[in-house]
Amino acid sequence: MRAPTRRHAAPITAAGTAEKGAPMNIAETTHWYDLLLPHTTTDDGIDIPGLTAPVYRTLGTTTCRVHNLNNQLVYATCNLSDHPTGMRTTAAHLGLDGDNPHREFDAHVEIITIANDNAGDHLDAALTEISTRAHTTDMPQPGTTYENLITPTTNTSPRHGLIIMPYLWEQGAPRIAKEAHEMGRTDGVGEVTLLAQLILITDTELELLHSDGLEALQQNIITRGIDLNDLHRTH
Repeated sequence: MRAPTRRHAAPITAAGTAEKGAPMNIAETTHWYDLLLPHTTTDDGIDIPGLTAPVYRTLGTTTCRVHNLNNQLVYATCNLSDHPTGMRTTAAHLGLDGDNPHREFDAHVEIITIANDNAGDHLDAALTEISTRAHTTDMPQPGTTYENLITPTTNTSPRHGLIIMPYLWEQGAPRIAKEAHEMGRTDGVGEVTLLAQLILITDTELELLHSDGLEALQQNIITRGIDLNDLHRTH
């Protein structure tokens, strides 16, 4: 996968007290991933070399879809969005049509993360810890950092987690929005599930993030040609 390009998230603000409709269920989320991620067979049902069919595993309290795409592991959470983020956005910021561009949506998040296929233990540990913390107030959303998320391969290998808007789709971050009436909500607030991406960074990269911000970190990664999927890297 290539290094990230700069993408800007839809503005999200803290939500007030509101009724809560049901977020996407696992069946809806897995169908969403079927549309977003590469198919592992042809239309005739023939296996495509280098791609394996997804399996579903429980990591912490979260169900994850896991499959191997050309020696890269792709992990995607399926029910992390059960936990509310406490954040809210608007139809205008999501680019939705309608008479009222100011209508609001409670934001939920699912996570995708990718690494070389020799780093499965690291991804297991990272998503187990994130799902456990989601039961508290530490719900992932773009910009969230998780210091010392995993035990690194070496002292200078990636150990910290960072949630970003995904750079895997040219059209921007995937999201599924449901209007309030579709959710059976009477407060006029809809629900949107955003797909965010987890990347793992080193101590040096975390220091740069804290001192100069996300755009500086992204530019540094691009300039240095860092392979974010290599969780055993030492620089």
